[in-house]
Amino acid sequence: MKGKRDTWSAMKSRRGARWGVAVLATVCGVALLSDFIASDKPILARIDGKLYVLPNLFTPVGLRPYTINTLIERMGKTDWLIAPLVSWGANEQDKGTAPLAPPSSRHWLGTDTARRDVLARMVHGSRVSLLVGLASVSIFITIGTLLGLLAGFFGGWVDVIVSRTVETVMTIPVFFLILAVMGIIESAGIGTMMVVIGLVYWTRVARLVRVETLKLRQLGFIEAATALGYSNRRILLVHILPNALGPILVAATFGVAASIMMEASLSFLGFGTPDATASWGGLLRGAMGNFHAWWLILFPGLAVFATVTSCNVLGEAMRDSFDPHLRHEVE
Repeated sequence: MKGKRDTWSAMKSRRGARWGVAVLATVCGVALLSDFIASDKPILARIDGKLYVLPNLFTPVGLRPYTINTLIERMGKTDWLIAPLVSWGANEQDKGTAPLAPPSSRHWLGTDTARRDVLARMVHGSRVSLLVGLASVSIFITIGTLLGLLAGFFGGWVDVIVSRTVETVMTIPVFFLILAVMGIIESAGIGTMMVVIGLVYWTRVARLVRVETLKLRQLGFIEAATALGYSNRRILLVHILPNALGPILVAATFGVAASIMMEASLSFLGFGTPDATASWGGLLRGAMGNFHAWWLILFPGLAVFATVTSCNVLGEAMRDSFDPHLRHEVE
């Protein structure tokens, strides 16, 4: 317990880690509350004597033809509504504004080529980036941890098969493999992207967990558990896995950053999320051939940079904190 307290104390003492957590918490908050921050439907409204609760989440039939702006135009004296901070939907087109309009009081971060509000699409794009990052990490952490545990614990032919598979997969250029798969599959979308990323990035996790398992297997408490007749399943899940969580958490943090960057890159090239799905990479793609629209480059680029950098800084802090030698050097 003391070692764990020392680890988390070392984490909290790092300014970079604190900033990383703050930025990621902000991005997660925006993603979770995106429908309350940017939407073309009100949060609460009373129209024609009828009360609508959370139409931004559960659009009632009576409000489907309307947006906040059209509702305001037809509101009577007794009607009222509570609008989100940004009263534009991610795919709502403002026909009263020119395409690629610069930032203004009407559109705080400007519009894209289809007259859609950039800020609204950035808010909803945070959800896509986090979804891809977390889902992809869940897939490759599960695969890598399982194979790493089996290879390190059983050794022999199991270790040989896993190690040779890892070496083979790691020789394949990851980006071009994902690009080829996304290009071949006609109906490829977010789900396909998450699965492909997860099936490619597991190799690093498997190597880390294998090495950690090999070290733990030589320790006395594992030998004692074996002597007491505990099953291999119990030894792996109860005794080895909890003690190997440090490298797994570090790999997961770096993996989220890599997955977000991969999603942005694929969307920028047109192989990621469809145009109807707001994403940071899709906004950057809209700047191709329209370099005068600096807001399509600056704001999504800053969002990707801040999120990826925060994940990497947090991962480095976790790596140094979990390693007692590096922790003492920093202290």
